[in-house]
Amino acid sequence: MTCDAYQKAEVERTMAKFPLTRVTQRFYDHMLGILPPIYSRFSPGWFVSEPVVQRVYMQFIEHKGRFYAGYANLSMTDRKCWTIADIEALEASGNITEVDWFSEDS
Repeated sequence: MTCDAYQKAEVERTMAKFPLTRVTQRFYDHMLGILPPIYSRFSPGWFVSEPVVQRVYMQFIEHKGRFYAGYANLSMTDRKCWTIADIEALEASGNITEVDWFSEDS
């Protein structure tokens, strides 16, 4: 396996560990206070300023009084940030679990 292939696979594995999820306000507020947030005019919410792996960051969004988080890929080639449309689709799915902290495997 080449280094590039390994890095791409690692990003994919990491992204799958924490997809867009509804989180508690406690989780949201705690993460906001850990490291300085990064704001982007191209994405809603904010990102924790330290990456999880490569260019994968935690993205947090407040929308309609609820809080959401998930890993977002900020790379130039495979960019995937969460949007309000993604949140609306999550809420419409009816398959919502609100988490208060990271799961053991994230």
